[in-house]
Amino acid sequence: MGSPDGYVVNMYARCGKIGCSHEVFDEIVDHNVVSWISMITGCVEGLMREALVESNQYTLGSLMTACGKLGDLHQGKWVHGYAIKRGIDFNSCLVMALVDVYVKCAVIKDAGSVFDELSCIDLV
Repeated sequence: MGSPDGYVVNMYARCGKIGCSHEVFDEIVDHNVVSWISMITGCVEGLMREALVESNQYTLGSLMTACGKLGDLHQGKWVHGYAIKRGIDFNSCLVMALVDVYVKCAVIKDAGSVFDELSCIDLV
């Protein structure tokens, strides 16, 4: 798990308060992967919102891949819920990124459920 400061960075970024997020980030003495990913993700999402660009399967798949590498179940579930709420189509790349997060976090039941919802099984 990451530091509490990393999660504060993420919370501000998700609320569109990139300036506040950056201030907290700057105060972190020992930056870790969570704080960096939180800051990067928040800035990218903020820029995408300003440019009126919506997230899609590929941007969310990239976020899920980062969550998987971190073993961050909380963030992975948030991205999963965001995708559902936004009505994002779950292509095989996004589904496999979700499965990867759930497997790496030992939530095998959720990994199986996500996999079973995939409409077309392919090489990915």
